[in-house]
Amino acid sequence: MANRRISQFTELTAPATTDVLPIIDQSGTGTEKNKKITYANLLNKAPNGSESAPSFSFLLDPNSGISGGSDTLTLSTNGSGRLVANASGLITIPGTLAVTGTSTFSDHIDLATGKVLKVNGTEVLSATAYTGNAATSTVLATARTIGGVSFDGSANINLPGVNSAGNQNTTGSAATLTTPRTIGGVSFNGSANINLPGVNTAGNQNTTGSAATLTTARNIAGVAFDGSANISLNNNAITNGASYVTASIINALDASNLSSGTIPDARFPATLPAVSGVNLTSLNASNFTSGTVAAARLSTATTQSSGNNTTKIATTAFVSTAVSNLINGAPAALDTLNELAAAMADDAAFSTTVTNNLATKLNLSGGQLTGNLTFSGSQTVDGRDLSVDGTKLDGIEANAINASNTAITNKLLLAGGTLTGKVIHNYTTSVRVPVGTTAQRDGSPAHGDFRYNSTLNKFEGYANGAWGEIGGGGSGATGTADLLDIAQSSSGSSATFNGSESRFKLVTKGTSNAVTPANAEILRVSINGVMQQPNDGTGQGDMTDGYVVNGTDIIFDAAPPSGATYFIINMGTTIAIGNATTNTIADESSDTTCFPLFATAATGDLGLKSGSNLTFNSANGTLAATIFSGSGASLTNLPAGNLTGTVADARISTLTASKLSGALPAIDGSALTGISAGATGGGSDEVFVETGQTVTTSYTLSTNKNAVTVSPAINSGVTITVPSGATLVIL
Repeated sequence: MANRRISQFTELTAPATTDVLPIIDQSGTGTEKNKKITYANLLNKAPNGSESAPSFSFLLDPNSGISGGSDTLTLSTNGSGRLVANASGLITIPGTLAVTGTSTFSDHIDLATGKVLKVNGTEVLSATAYTGNAATSTVLATARTIGGVSFDGSANINLPGVNSAGNQNTTGSAATLTTPRTIGGVSFNGSANINLPGVNTAGNQNTTGSAATLTTARNIAGVAFDGSANISLNNNAITNGASYVTASIINALDASNLSSGTIPDARFPATLPAVSGVNLTSLNASNFTSGTVAAARLSTATTQSSGNNTTKIATTAFVSTAVSNLINGAPAALDTLNELAAAMADDAAFSTTVTNNLATKLNLSGGQLTGNLTFSGSQTVDGRDLSVDGTKLDGIEANAINASNTAITNKLLLAGGTLTGKVIHNYTTSVRVPVGTTAQRDGSPAHGDFRYNSTLNKFEGYANGAWGEIGGGGSGATGTADLLDIAQSSSGSSATFNGSESRFKLVTKGTSNAVTPANAEILRVSINGVMQQPNDGTGQGDMTDGYVVNGTDIIFDAAPPSGATYFIINMGTTIAIGNATTNTIADESSDTTCFPLFATAATGDLGLKSGSNLTFNSANGTLAATIFSGSGASLTNLPAGNLTGTVADARISTLTASKLSGALPAIDGSALTGISAGATGGGSDEVFVETGQTVTTSYTLSTNKNAVTVSPAINSGVTITVPSGATLVIL
């Protein structure tokens, strides 16, 4: 029988009672789950239901409908019974009956019995007797006694012992119930004990009726159902009336539900969609027909001919040839751009500089000098032969002193020089030394140089390859350790530890001279015998413990205790720990965890630091850091297996199935499109699902999965196992 879609079936508008529908029996196992039910039995065997959960309800109103059971039919709305009909024909309407329009009854007025009815729209009220409640009566015809108090309905009464002082007579008891009641099907009027079948005597209790939910939830086509609400069945889990799975159901299969097996190559499209290739391995580079691959992904490539000006890859051999052609036999001292730049004094405007320098030179053909003309040798110029100002030159010659005269050679030139003897000052004022900023320090200092640094406001001297502070000056800072004290800070804080202030001014011990430490690390601070931690920064927000310095002030993370003992030592701007240029360095190749030292600037007097995110293993030479940045053009021998991330789409041309070898890695296929459901047919049709015809190997279906096959032959000894929760449909 050929597969057909449901839409291709002939519509049946009046099904016969013997027509059959497919159904899954949840109590069955294996193929016994697949059964059928007649149209008549489907309608006749509906669940009883209840007022809150009717057997027949509506999609958008599941608690309104019809329920039955025990010869009772109930019409419910909003989960409550509104009309109940029992086996004796009694119709019960719990709510108010509202009749609109004209109601006509066939009965007449019976004056003998007092029966009053509305006849043809006319109310007849004349009758011998009325039953029911009086709507307008004011008193009882005969007064009655309630708790010993007469009551005729004309006024409220008070009952002694109930709502007024007094007592009620409650003596006596009833021997039996006026109306016997039934307990568990056994009549009881209070005159004697009773036995209940199935409770304290042999027998059974009648438990017919409707329950709100099932005690044990059951599965319908793999969906749990306990009767508390409607459920929806997955089309993939059931078969239609023709007992086969349609193409629309197959098309709805999610590739993520395929847990095993192999998809034939014919099921893959000619071109896969753009997906991440991060997990793809063993790709054959010869299958890349266009685009480019990042250099980091390549090991070797074909060397192009010299002068090739295309977008093909330039190998190291190609680059080496191009560089060699560019150098073209230049001298070794001038065969790099850096050497050429150094030869031009690294001057980007070398041509302009040469032109400007030539403009300051005297032309050989003559010109005007703007400065003095000096000679470095023994050249002689006869002033009388000059055509300019010859008289003054003659005068100088006539009164000139011999250059070898000691009156000249023993004088110190204004431009400076070297004294060979001591300079003795015979005055009591001061010697004026050079004053300048840090940037204005001598570019070629020598040991013993002395000056005043206006940037640091300190005297400084040069020795051992560095400038250092020299004692003196109002700041009180010296190059050696000084004992400091606290005073009132620049912000007006206390001059003593009072338990509330945290900022104090630093002064030299025994003076009022303020001290400006170069940084917090240059101080040694102890409070109540505990050394405090120095921190970089200028305020409390820059630390969690210890102190920082800001100008002449020291700022603690919290106010020191009132009356605490303390000492503060300024270690000076430098601490001699040896000349770093002469330290002996030993080869150490056994430590596996080392921390390289670094400084926060390229030059200056800086403290060395290390970081836990930069380590070195001296045993194997591994330098580890959290992030590396910069060009990776010089990196070689990168294993392809260590590459992470994705290759840009521009690097991959058309990736066809023929270029893939081996099994695909486990990847998420939820975003893949254009995947055929596996159906085939003529042209673009996808109508026929073709499967094998013989089961040759034992197979177990996946738990909670459904499978379908078309009458396969099963070889001897081969077993097909359908586990709990799974369904196998054999067409």
